[in-house]
Amino acid sequence: MTIFSKSFLIAGIFLLFNCLANAQGYSRQQIIDDLSYLKSRMELFHPKIHLYNPEFNTKAESVLREARDNMTRLEGFQLVSKLASLGNEGHYGLGEWHDSVHMGFLNNTYRYLPLGIYVLDGRIYVKSNVSNDTTMQKGAEIHSINGLPATAILDRLRACLPTDGEIPGSFYNRLTQGFSWLYYFYVEQPETFEIAYTPYRETTRRTITIDALTRRRQMENQSNEKQDEAPGGQTIDDLYTFEIQDGTGWLNLKSFSWQLVEQFKVDAKKLYGGIFKELYEKSIQTLVIDLRDNYGGRNELAEDMLPFILKQNQKGIYRTSISWRGKKQELKLPKRHKQAFNGKIYVLVNAGTFSSAASLARYLREYTDAIIIGSEACSRFEGFVAGSKQAVNLPNLNIRVFIPRYLSLFPPSSKQQTSNRGLMPDHLISYSIDELLENVDKERAYVEDLLKQD
Repeated sequence: MTIFSKSFLIAGIFLLFNCLANAQGYSRQQIIDDLSYLKSRMELFHPKIHLYNPEFNTKAESVLREARDNMTRLEGFQLVSKLASLGNEGHYGLGEWHDSVHMGFLNNTYRYLPLGIYVLDGRIYVKSNVSNDTTMQKGAEIHSINGLPATAILDRLRACLPTDGEIPGSFYNRLTQGFSWLYYFYVEQPETFEIAYTPYRETTRRTITIDALTRRRQMENQSNEKQDEAPGGQTIDDLYTFEIQDGTGWLNLKSFSWQLVEQFKVDAKKLYGGIFKELYEKSIQTLVIDLRDNYGGRNELAEDMLPFILKQNQKGIYRTSISWRGKKQELKLPKRHKQAFNGKIYVLVNAGTFSSAASLARYLREYTDAIIIGSEACSRFEGFVAGSKQAVNLPNLNIRVFIPRYLSLFPPSSKQQTSNRGLMPDHLISYSIDELLENVDKERAYVEDLLKQD
């Protein structure tokens, strides 16, 4: 037997094992045992889990009642996801890409919906089409898939995705990132999709049937469309950019990722020290801080800016951290830096502003006179659970769930009184499908208009 034959045989055996594992029937008691174990771990490791979802126990029991005999691993995973979503927290992790539930995407045994989408105000639009039939173009509105209305599809997905509070943009943002594989997990796994849609800028509904495709085939179709695009490695610009243009400082904080921070050896204190020193020495009186699509990461990239934005020295607690063990740490406001910024600050946020990036947006609102522009940030304004995560392995389904273990609580705000919502901008920006397709930057245009008026 040749090496190629052996490799092919091993791969075939692995794929067969993976399919059989996902098709395996689990008893109702096995599913209940796993769900009960997860519930107990959530109550143990998720600090004050009832704070943002007082009905956690009642709703969790409702999920357990959905368990039945002969459930597949994928059906069990759906109930696991529903239970985790009751944590009302976007930092939960559901499985890993190399586990038995997800691996089918990577090894091309799963055939799934070959579309990317936008969700705007509860309506689904085509962002990209990598199917074998490109008749349905970008911007088309999807009304139903295999007879299931768009509203029903969104309801099914919403029940399974952990997000912060009641922030619509957070849910829609998650769907834009991975609608096709989320549809596979939580809606259906058909071989074909009959889609009722209205073409972009038309009024007559049409129907198209497209095949489910493997990840490899979708990537091949995508590369055929984008032959001129070559992948590039990450640079420091993926973390941040800063420039002074026509008397205005433009600081784009794209990510607080610990991987990028370590890769480029970025020290937050030195980074901000250099930026605000330059602003001070050049007497710059206007600063724009862009936090859009910054999913957070290292806390120091939010907190180490505080000395440079405080209007005056003041006492108080800016954040309280409570661990899963109940240990409390109160973080006091730092001393104002001698080169702290005294000018006008504009802050850009959107539904991709999450975790520590949302914390920084809050600090800029609370401790400066910053003008916030964009859409609702996707971390809860009054606090959220993040930090290190506890990996919990469910013994029967053999699925790992990652539970955040540190609660960040912010002091009461005099500038925004909300519950279970994200930071609300002073100037709300919304997009039409036309503007999304044309890559219009409305927040940038809006702040540029404000600068002209200053």
